[in-house]
Amino acid sequence: MNEIKLPEEEPSLVQKMVEYLYTSNYIMDGRSSVPDGTDSSENPLAVFDDLSFHISMYSLADRMFISGLKALSSQKTEKEFLERLDASSFPRAIKEMYTSTPEHVQGLRKIAVKVTMDHLKMLRSRDEGITKIFKNSLLQSVPQFCFDLLVALMDKTFKCFCNTIEFH
Repeated sequence: MNEIKLPEEEPSLVQKMVEYLYTSNYIMDGRSSVPDGTDSSENPLAVFDDLSFHISMYSLADRMFISGLKALSSQKTEKEFLERLDASSFPRAIKEMYTSTPEHVQGLRKIAVKVTMDHLKMLRSRDEGITKIFKNSLLQSVPQFCFDLLVALMDKTFKCFCNTIEFH
């Protein structure tokens, strides 16, 4: 019997990785993923929502050098992230995107910055009775995100500035 042993990896992630290797896709079944026989109270990492699962899958694909799975999980992460721009999911997702892979692996970090830039007004606005989604404390807790976002804002500002000035 052939058996894959990856004791350091979450079994539900490995199962979906193998599914990808056979089908070039992995499908979420619409519920939190808890491996059979696993008590989620014993292993808090055993329970994933879809966004966390896709982020973790990206990290696994990076470690296993499966570029197609990395690209697919990146797309799924971005799609799910865009659907979850709320005060609970947004900061948690940013933290996961920045802690799940080494600093030189920029894929999820670029998504975090792009989505934040594209939705900055909504993320920072404070409606009646609703607190800001993107709070200052997130910048303190994830300094690399703060840096990446600042660079993106400067680049955007400089690009806008250059487009308004005529050089002779």
